[in-house]
Amino acid sequence: MDTVTNKIYVDHQDSDDITVIDGATNSTITVAVGKASSTLDFTSFKRPVDQEFARNRPHYIAVNPSTNKVYVTNLASNDVTVIDGKTNSVTTIPAGLHPLAIAVNYTTDKIYVSNKDSDGVTVIDGKTNRTNVVRVKEQWPGNIVINETTNMVYISCGNSKNPGAFPTRHPVIIDGNKDTIRTFIDDPCWTQVAIDPNANRIYEGGLSAAPGYAGHIIDCTSNRSTIVKAPTPLEWVTSVAVNPNTHRAYYSNVSGKKGDPVRSEIAIVGGLTGEIQEVKLGSLLPGDIAVDSVRNKIYITYFESDTVTEIDGASNAVSTVTTGAGNGNVTRDLGDTLVEGIMAGGTGKRPSQIVVNPVTNKIYVLNQKSSSVTVIDGNLVVAGK
Repeated sequence: MDTVTNKIYVDHQDSDDITVIDGATNSTITVAVGKASSTLDFTSFKRPVDQEFARNRPHYIAVNPSTNKVYVTNLASNDVTVIDGKTNSVTTIPAGLHPLAIAVNYTTDKIYVSNKDSDGVTVIDGKTNRTNVVRVKEQWPGNIVINETTNMVYISCGNSKNPGAFPTRHPVIIDGNKDTIRTFIDDPCWTQVAIDPNANRIYEGGLSAAPGYAGHIIDCTSNRSTIVKAPTPLEWVTSVAVNPNTHRAYYSNVSGKKGDPVRSEIAIVGGLTGEIQEVKLGSLLPGDIAVDSVRNKIYITYFESDTVTEIDGASNAVSTVTTGAGNGNVTRDLGDTLVEGIMAGGTGKRPSQIVVNPVTNKIYVLNQKSSSVTVIDGNLVVAGK
């Protein structure tokens, strides 16, 4: 999402394009990205599952509101599409082998791209579109978070010998001043990750069998990590988000032994002390989390329910919003193509990803099953309902 231009960018699973939503009018246009799938060679992906994953699909989207540029990684065509947000014209930049995750440093106007199947991170100069590669000794660079204040880039690393496994290598720090490897973090597993730049801390969560485990808090000054424990064992953290104004991190969690009913909670790692609070969500499977840091509101989607939960960050009071048309919502149909990723989305059938525009107080929810985006007016959400 670009909060300056009030535009929302959505990628698609089964087509070589993205949808641009005008947040003021909810009108949409389509922009082609990458190369036509019929021209691509998927044999560079060794496993059939990876070939299917890459076929016909843009992947990650990052926006630089300072320059009004949008960056889309194209995994199979080994490039990044740059969209001019004003004209919607596109430029293609080679970006290493199988570019996947992407993040923008708004201050330096540099774009960092993890290359899924090579030990490298491609760095794009946003002013010139020139690139250079930072070699990473660890295997399979993945998720990227950036602290713009310190100009440090943090990248998770996985295991290329077992691409389906969770990350097992130590995360890497790139010094953005020189674009060189600075050090490694003493923490072997990042799957879901968020950064609090104001506190210079990273919050990480994933899959663990350790009782009470929620994840790690990484102090970016010392690069040391502390285990976060919760009263309820957090067996599968599906998403992590942070409010940098309150220094609270939110972990959506699924727990329960095999054969038992699913239990879900939001674990709240509060303040700078790491104390834990829990908000019970019942038996639904939580998906994505979005935080409105201005109004101190937290929004959670569910994989198997057409609802979104709102949590008041001050009181932890819970409200429920029904997705789809009605209830003050607006839903935009994006055609027959399955929606895969979204910078700001909607709700309807099987809401998945969610993003908030704190300027307009609109919540966008991606509905994967109904190929639509629902726009929720945050002013119409009634607390406690």
